[in-house]
Amino acid sequence: MKNYTDFAGIYPALVTPFTPDDKINFGLLEFLVNDLISSGVSGFYVGGSTGEAFLLTEAEREELYGAVADMAAGRVKLIAHVGDVSLNKARRYARAAERAGYDAVSAVTPFYYKFSEAEIERYYTGIVDSTGLPMFIYYIPLYTGTAPGSDLLTRLLSDDRFAGIKFTASDFYKLTTMRRLFPDKVILNGFDEMFLSGLAAGASGGIGSTYNLAPAMFIKIRDLFLQNRIQEAQAVQQKVAQIVDTLLKLEVMPATKAALTLKYGRDFGSCRAPFKSVTAEEMKEIEQKIMPLTE
Repeated sequence: MKNYTDFAGIYPALVTPFTPDDKINFGLLEFLVNDLISSGVSGFYVGGSTGEAFLLTEAEREELYGAVADMAAGRVKLIAHVGDVSLNKARRYARAAERAGYDAVSAVTPFYYKFSEAEIERYYTGIVDSTGLPMFIYYIPLYTGTAPGSDLLTRLLSDDRFAGIKFTASDFYKLTTMRRLFPDKVILNGFDEMFLSGLAAGASGGIGSTYNLAPAMFIKIRDLFLQNRIQEAQAVQQKVAQIVDTLLKLEVMPATKAALTLKYGRDFGSCRAPFKSVTAEEMKEIEQKIMPLTE
């Protein structure tokens, strides 16, 4: 079986900054990409939930893949989220990512309709049949309403074309089972507030929205964990949990962009409607409760 362990590490789920007229702000995105690379991240997860994938047009998603590939210029690994409720669209995005030079693709399970596990399997195999890139299953039942069982995950991961899982759930028993069955695959933890727990259960790293804001914290947690300095890792994880508490209270996506605006002094824009805009009072709360923890 092919070994994918070189994908282990820390991957910010890139935000998509917007200009005041609601266009992708590629200049600010390039600034963020370069700053995150300089902080030591392993790569980027492009066009995912944090990047507002389902609020972008098809053309914007494809343009985003190409732009980030150009910005990264081979310095880090790139994983393109190509998921969609439509298999045909997911295939199209996967081919676009391959043309742009990505290292892997990933896809959320198809949502809205109550697809059977056979249909979900057809979706994933249909995507990998359309590209030469390896696939990371995006397991996030909280948002998709679908939790593929261990038997389906086992069948998919037994296929050499599947590199691993982006595991955004608290079912660490399932994570541990996948780690035991597939030691050469990569499991990337998805819930930032449970990153250390994911590592303890067998994750090889993580993908997260808060990584845009505080990449050094997640790099440090992983480094401390690998050095068996667990209490020190727990202390950093507690700070992450405090950040996430405020982000959840104020709504994660808009609040994350607001925090980035405060951190860099550059306007990352609002999230696209129907997301809310951050109020002046909420901005003050972010400044008081989040920013000191990221310094």
